[in-house]
Amino acid sequence: MCNTMRFSMSSVLAGALLGVMSQAVTALPLNQAETDYLNALYLHFHRNPELSFQEEHTSARLASELEQAGFEVTVNVGGYGIVAVLKNGEGPTVLVRADMDGLPVKEQTG
Repeated sequence: MCNTMRFSMSSVLAGALLGVMSQAVTALPLNQAETDYLNALYLHFHRNPELSFQEEHTSARLASELEQAGFEVTVNVGGYGIVAVLKNGEGPTVLVRADMDGLPVKEQTG
């Protein structure tokens, strides 16, 4: 079995997920520039939520980020869904599923 990470993304957990993926790929801690970039990406997704079945911009940005990270990306899966595959040799396969739609609630945490 190919050691493949499949991320069926339908997720605003992208900032955190990209951080995990980056660490998994490099097996090294993130440097300050990478940490700052991922924090900004996380904030971008949370400041620009899109409702379910309307995640056009979230999906496009996440697909772009994943492609830049070296994943094979398939877009428009069942709407704005994304499937991203990272192959790195023989071994087990890891699958992760997440959602990327926002909820229509007012932020009250400051």
